[in-house]
Amino acid sequence: MASDKMVIARNTTLLVSAEVVTRALGALLTILIARRLGAEKLGLLAFALSFTELFGFITRFGFRTMIVRDLARHPDRTGPVLGDLLVLETFMGAAVLAAVWFTLLLMRTGADKSAVVLVSAGILVFSSVLDVFYAIYRAHQNAVHEVFNKIGLNLSVSVTGVAVIWMGYGILPMLAVRLVLYAVFFMAGLRILVSRYSRPVFTRRTGFYAGLFRSALPFAALGIIVTVNTQIGTILLTFFKGESETGYFSAALRICGVLTFLPMAFTSAVLPAMSKFREAGDDDSFRQSYEKSMKYLFILVIPIAVSFSVLAGPIIRLLYGSSFGPSVPMLRILLWMLVFAFLNQAFMVAFSSMDRESVFVRFQAFGTAFNVILALLLIPSTGGIGLCAASAASQALITILSAAWLSSRIPGVHPVKIHARALISAGALGAALLPFRQHPPLILLCVYGLAYLAMLLAIRTFGTGEIRMFRELLSRRENTA
Repeated sequence: MASDKMVIARNTTLLVSAEVVTRALGALLTILIARRLGAEKLGLLAFALSFTELFGFITRFGFRTMIVRDLARHPDRTGPVLGDLLVLETFMGAAVLAAVWFTLLLMRTGADKSAVVLVSAGILVFSSVLDVFYAIYRAHQNAVHEVFNKIGLNLSVSVTGVAVIWMGYGILPMLAVRLVLYAVFFMAGLRILVSRYSRPVFTRRTGFYAGLFRSALPFAALGIIVTVNTQIGTILLTFFKGESETGYFSAALRICGVLTFLPMAFTSAVLPAMSKFREAGDDDSFRQSYEKSMKYLFILVIPIAVSFSVLAGPIIRLLYGSSFGPSVPMLRILLWMLVFAFLNQAFMVAFSSMDRESVFVRFQAFGTAFNVILALLLIPSTGGIGLCAASAASQALITILSAAWLSSRIPGVHPVKIHARALISAGALGAALLPFRQHPPLILLCVYGLAYLAMLLAIRTFGTGEIRMFRELLSRRENTA
């Protein structure tokens, strides 16, 4: 049991580290594109990636979750599963390229823009196959191969992207180099699978494909809903307001996107424990875990939202330059969307632990429909700000629906009481930041973070048991080091 826990902890640490590195590299490349090529080209790239991502459900379709679950139970089936999925992904990848090309013809998109979108679609196809490889690595509980492949790929993409943009080339040459790199790392990943796990076995089992689609359907439904919710706004914004406005929106969104790995890492650590408590009928431990999840995520996100909102102007100028002034109000709104998104991660863990994922899927569907309708109403008149408002409102709706449903089934949890002290601390210190906005934002953010933590301790936000737990965790780290 102890060895299993060590494997899980190691894999979680490696995967979170890979996610951090990946997002940081992507953010740096976005900043360079914005500074060298401007908002219009950044908007073109954002449109191409969002447009092709809408077709991503064809190649992904929830297969990754199924692979991890089934191969973890039956690792001897790796060869047949790999072979059949390679055949399936080939046909589905061709379907994606054909669907994207046909849609571009119907939209009468210009040649240059179509080329950017089609190359992005090719990258999506390779990315989907690599996700299958990563799922097989995870099923065998060996995250090292995934981490090396993922970090190596993203490091290569970022370095070559910086070089291409720095030498004065545009978006299309950068994406063409990226496509070649994805093909190279696809071959490298396949070689690892063949040499370390199993050769692909092509069984051509019709029943396998039918069963796979049936089993993956619930996961595919959630994936489609989430994809539409996150990508449709960028496409609508480009359609109504053009690529420059989309570039301003994309610049603000990228800052928030870098921070979203935090609740994902937290979820991977909390979900197994809450599931165990629920399965054992330990309602008190389950309730406490749910309450602590909400508390820590809110304590984590609220100072980010407040401090970044106050310093939004200096942060945008530091990262993108003064020409990206329209991104400032968008960033302020998206930061509060991030608050609701963090809380929704805690709700998702609770729903999953209770085996009620279908309820959360319905709430996500309501939120997505609300987001699309509100975006269609607001974007034509208010542009990117309207899209940000629609995104924040949709996340808030999911939060309200989830909190109401869970409150009736997990009694004794008081969200207002949990969040009040953190909100007061963050708000008071945010007001204190206002006179100093002309100072370097990085220094201000560090000072704000330390003051926020000190204030939380001063007003006794953490109980004696929580402080003891933190000390034990730190002492374990020191002993391990």
